[in-house]
Amino acid sequence: MSEHDEASPGGLSATGALPRLFADRYRLTARRGSGVDVAIFEAVDLVTNRIVAVKVVHPDIGGDPEFAGKFFSTMASAAGVRHPNLSEVIEYGRASWAGRSVFFVVGEHLTGGSLRDLHDRGRRLTQSQAVMVGLDMCRGLDMAHQAGLVHGDLRPSSVVFGDDGKLRITDLGLASLVADELWRAPDGIGSDRARYASPEQASGQPAEQKSDVYATTLCLIESLTGEVPFVGESTVATLSNRVDKLMPVSADLGPLAAVLERAGRPDPADRSTVAEFGKALVQAAERLPRPTPIALVGDGLFAEAEPAPMVEVAPPAEPTPELAVAAEAVAADTVDESPDLTLQPPAPGTMVHPTAPVYDEASASASAPASAPAATALVEPSRQNTPRRWPMFAAIAAALLAVAVALFVFLGGTSSHVVPPLAGLDRAAALNMVSQYQWSITDRNEASDSVPVGVVIRSDPEAGVKLDEGKVLTLVISAGPAPRVLPELSGLTVDDATQKLKAAGLVLQLGEQSFDETIPADTVISWQVPGQPGLVAGNNVVMGTVVEVKVSAGPEPRTVPSLAGRALADATATLQNLGLVIAQADDVFSSKFPVGSVVTQDPAADAKLDRGGTVTVAVSKGPDLVAVPPLAALTVQQASDALAAAGLKLGKVKGDQAGVVVLSEANGQVLVAGAQLERGTSVDVTFAVPAASTVPATSKP
Repeated sequence: MSEHDEASPGGLSATGALPRLFADRYRLTARRGSGVDVAIFEAVDLVTNRIVAVKVVHPDIGGDPEFAGKFFSTMASAAGVRHPNLSEVIEYGRASWAGRSVFFVVGEHLTGGSLRDLHDRGRRLTQSQAVMVGLDMCRGLDMAHQAGLVHGDLRPSSVVFGDDGKLRITDLGLASLVADELWRAPDGIGSDRARYASPEQASGQPAEQKSDVYATTLCLIESLTGEVPFVGESTVATLSNRVDKLMPVSADLGPLAAVLERAGRPDPADRSTVAEFGKALVQAAERLPRPTPIALVGDGLFAEAEPAPMVEVAPPAEPTPELAVAAEAVAADTVDESPDLTLQPPAPGTMVHPTAPVYDEASASASAPASAPAATALVEPSRQNTPRRWPMFAAIAAALLAVAVALFVFLGGTSSHVVPPLAGLDRAAALNMVSQYQWSITDRNEASDSVPVGVVIRSDPEAGVKLDEGKVLTLVISAGPAPRVLPELSGLTVDDATQKLKAAGLVLQLGEQSFDETIPADTVISWQVPGQPGLVAGNNVVMGTVVEVKVSAGPEPRTVPSLAGRALADATATLQNLGLVIAQADDVFSSKFPVGSVVTQDPAADAKLDRGGTVTVAVSKGPDLVAVPPLAALTVQQASDALAAAGLKLGKVKGDQAGVVVLSEANGQVLVAGAQLERGTSVDVTFAVPAASTVPATSKP
């Protein structure tokens, strides 16, 4: 959506004649930019006679059936947001263009140029200037975010200065509408849009409020260094380069390095909110010199030539009021929404850049009138008719001050200053803070587990003490954690080894586990530092070093052998060789296994048992034998009862069952009384009726 886009949208050809009147209100005068999404025109509002910027959405984008509803809803919200650092939405709607229906937004005509214009001319911002630009961007974005809006396509071309020198973020609402349509097919995303996309957008997720924070970070880094991190040879490479990658921020950026690193983290959950970003910039500003004004490019979107050069009028050497205003924003837990950082409006006929604070003489002296004119401004020589005497006065004052200082030193006088709090600052920031006090600075390194390398632990003298100029101020700088001594871990339990390493500032990592016949389970067998296998106990390593331990799983479980049929002595020896213990249950009868051999075992064969486990066996005492009772001359019932009482069973019954037993057999063998049979054996019995002569006479009454 910038004048730097090259392609013209279909239906809005750059070569075609412009309609004289658009939307029955705007007389288009010149095309000032076109892209694949939006065409930009300079126009005159015939109702207000005001020069405005008309932005017409490509008809193909507006042709989506769902676009109309989103357009009117989003632009209604954007039009309702008013803030000095947001470009005003004057009107929005739908109109006809060459027979096609198009959506349009009318905004301010901004003539101060954009960050993109500054970059294209090779201009860079100082750290102090970047802080003030970043604060203005955070202020505008904070207001938009509070209204529930996301810009979604923040780039240097959408950070524009007005003819009043004030920074404005343009295209709020419209940018997200168009970007949402284009991101549906990421392969069609232009290289400029991809350069400032967040990792979540590059991963196919919708833009969120913290996406604006990421884009702001990229804009500021480019303003400071001239380079945009992660830019690849193609759009796809540019997008993929930043996914899950930490923002590369040079330590040369001083107090801004940590601020930009956090605001540019790849995970939105770890990234600053816009309010937190603004507060961090304010805190960084306290360690930076007063910003010099930015020389604006000129008519920005609507002019090719730069304006007449600006002349900076030197301000009085007094505290800058803009930091006090910024501090109030931090106290209020929000980004300041005041129109600018000046305490008094600029004098008529002057143009003031937002990063050039206007000095309010009333704030420096209680006796000065409240209407004292601003003394710091960027003045166009052609518009300034009063004689410029301030530079001469400033030069005279500087000369007199130098003479006074020289005389003071010659007479032996010294000045003293209170040592400021320096703990927690990096060395460069600390040196910057005390550079004005004419102290001799020395460094002393000291190990610290809690203070990062290169950061001041304390000063000597400490903060709050007065120190004469020319005296020595020692900065105690963290050299990082002290070296750690590797302890011996072999033979310790894992819990004991973990605690021992933790006490030394080291970390235990479980490695391989293996069976060991002599070392108990959960005990360290051996250890090493990954990548440095030659290190032994007593060697030094850095804090946080990982130590990998090999841990015993104890003796390997035994597989229980099959013992059935083995003699008891043999079974006992087999188990003892495996490290197992045998236990003997009561002997059992068995017709299958010989007397003295194992009949049953528990656990069964092939089961797993820890070393020292017990296997219980039952040993055979042979078959269970019983004597065959006398059966001769018994009836069927008498024979059955006799066999049952002996532990045997009546088998087949042969012959005349009315008679008595004449023959008994088992397994085909004729039995005699007293013969031994296994309990439960079936006995076959033959019955017969005896001869009459042998039958006793029946007595009769």
